[in-house]
Amino acid sequence: MRASAHPLREVFDGLRHVVKTGAPWRWMPHDLPLWAAVYQQAQRWLSAGCFEQLAEDLRAVLRLAAGREAEPSTAILDRQGDAGSIAAFPRKKFTAFRWAADIPLLAPQTLPTTIAGVRSGVTET
Repeated sequence: MRASAHPLREVFDGLRHVVKTGAPWRWMPHDLPLWAAVYQQAQRWLSAGCFEQLAEDLRAVLRLAAGREAEPSTAILDRQGDAGSIAAFPRKKFTAFRWAADIPLLAPQTLPTTIAGVRSGVTET
């Protein structure tokens, strides 16, 4: 394995720029590494599952900081609606910058490892 031509922190900053701005890879600013280097490293990180592991570790840290165990023991899901469908949530007047605010998102501490389905209520132990 050869040494990287760019520090990984700069490569990660380049990836953050693309994700935050939504700009095409080739439009990266010149003070960041070349777009091809950032893209190639991002693909390596994705295929290695680095971001999934980062999310799992962050969830565990947040649970520990809240005084709970790192791994949830059980989650109970409400089966009275199709919570997986965006159509199940009422939509307000569409604006380009507000439509996503009407869709409730799961906080990291609510991600279950064990799932039990019941008729109502969303709780976690």
